Amino acid sequence: MVENHSFFVTKKPERQTLAPDLSAPGVDILAAYSPITSPSFSPGNYNIQYGTSTACPHVFGAAAYVKTFHPDWSPSAIKSALMATTLPMSDTKSLGGEFAYGSGHLNPVAAAHPGLVYEALKEDCIIMFVTLAMMQRNFKSYQEIITLLLVLNYQSVHHQRN
Repeated sequence: MVENHSFFVTKKPERQTLAPDLSAPGVDILAAYSPITSPSFSPGNYNIQYGTSTACPHVFGAAAYVKTFHPDWSPSAIKSALMATTLPMSDTKSLGGEFAYGSGHLNPVAAAHPGLVYEALKEDCIIMFVTLAMMQRNFKSYQEIITLLLVLNYQSVHHQRN
């Protein structure tokens, strides 16, 4: 079990989706600099870094790893596999409990063979964005909006009442 998430975790603006989608290593990462951008301009310069910029390459690498097993999968299927196979995190040691870290901590080995993946089509995403825009403008009732949003085949959609 992964203990906690970091203070710099990105949040999504809409409450109908969990954020982040999943957690990845992003604290105390030993990172190399290019000789061109190195603070000391010397080759072999390294630094300990943290943030979403250090977590993102882990997720990208995991997605590429899954793609080698399933070259015909779409990006949404790969994302679904990554989210469905995460490791549990401690909800007692993370601010915000289980809603603070998405589906869990990245587990690339398990994501290669998830068993079930959800495909989110482009049309489904368009419906979601239009629905969210209508929600902000109060064009529809709460129940109509929830019904439209739940059509989206997306793993991190959840129902939260105001």
